[in-house]
Amino acid sequence: MRKPPPVVAALEPALPPLRAPRRRRGRRKFRAGIIWLFCAACGIGVLILFKPGPPAAPKPAALSPSPPPPPPPHKSSKKPSKSADDDKHPKKPSKSDDEPTQLRRQQCNTKIVKDVGGAAHFPLLASQSVAKTRMFHAEHLLSTDGLQLHRLPTSSRLDDNGFGARRSCAVVGASGSVLDARRGREIDAHDAVARINVVRTAGFEEHVGRRTSWNFFWGHKVHLDSFEEATRKLPPARRQIGLVVPVKALDVTFFFEAAANRSGGGGAPLFLASDRVYNRALAHLCKATKSGAEWPTESPFMRPSSGLLAVVFALQACRNVTLYGLTNPKPCAPHHYFDAPPKPCTTAVPAKYDHPFHWFEREHELYAAWAAEGRLTLAS
Repeated sequence: MRKPPPVVAALEPALPPLRAPRRRRGRRKFRAGIIWLFCAACGIGVLILFKPGPPAAPKPAALSPSPPPPPPPHKSSKKPSKSADDDKHPKKPSKSDDEPTQLRRQQCNTKIVKDVGGAAHFPLLASQSVAKTRMFHAEHLLSTDGLQLHRLPTSSRLDDNGFGARRSCAVVGASGSVLDARRGREIDAHDAVARINVVRTAGFEEHVGRRTSWNFFWGHKVHLDSFEEATRKLPPARRQIGLVVPVKALDVTFFFEAAANRSGGGGAPLFLASDRVYNRALAHLCKATKSGAEWPTESPFMRPSSGLLAVVFALQACRNVTLYGLTNPKPCAPHHYFDAPPKPCTTAVPAKYDHPFHWFEREHELYAAWAAEGRLTLAS
């Protein structure tokens, strides 16, 4: 590089610095503005890109699948098996009025059941006055047309038909509970001793006594024949009075057949109990089962047992009534005192006695309630 001339070099300190041309200065400012705008745009973009948003909503938990609906219950018409606990505390049926419940309710709502159930007194013997009603009101109505009504007594009063003193009456059932104590002499000491279904007493006298004043049974031909055979062997003074309770229409028919066959005399006295006895017993059973809404089986009708019929008769006929053998036996005791003990021990009713139209346990509860009210004495 060439050095400036000396004159110029001497003058250089005094000269002001040269300025860049105006065009070059404008280009520099333009480039600086472009760069500033670019950086500002980048900064804004970065802020927008990384700006925190609202908190994310919690992710819903996965729903577990709902269990399938249970299958509809299978309705079976088979009667459930009974256990000892079921007999002691029978299960109540459903409250829905199925057909059997409706039929039992109809049975309880008949006029004669309501009338006799609320009556203070009612006739105990069927007499010739039944011709006025022209009907026997049992489980089914039976017309009196064609029946030999002259074989009935003219009066329904017990005093007019040789029933004797009745200040104290013992009603002796066949339950194995009678074996719990030796009450034979106590039973025989009553004015009248009523027994049920022509049961035997031989061999059990110390528990059930020897005497029998009245014997209650349905009018089935088997019972009528058993009564005739049992009483024919006895002297007249010891012959018991037979009382046929008209539960079914056949009971009435068989009674009149038996009465016709005995027309020659010589047999034990045989009477037909008034149909009011049956309807009074049914009224008690209806009240105790809420008009049949509570019943342990699917039976379309209820039937008072011969034991309940005898108790209802005695409560009307006697001043003081004591019951024997009309409670539930102990688990190892026989169902009937003349039966063999059960094996294994159980309080379940044996199959041959377990009729769907009877409810012995509820009848026993009735006796206990009457004893608590002072209407009778419950000995066993």
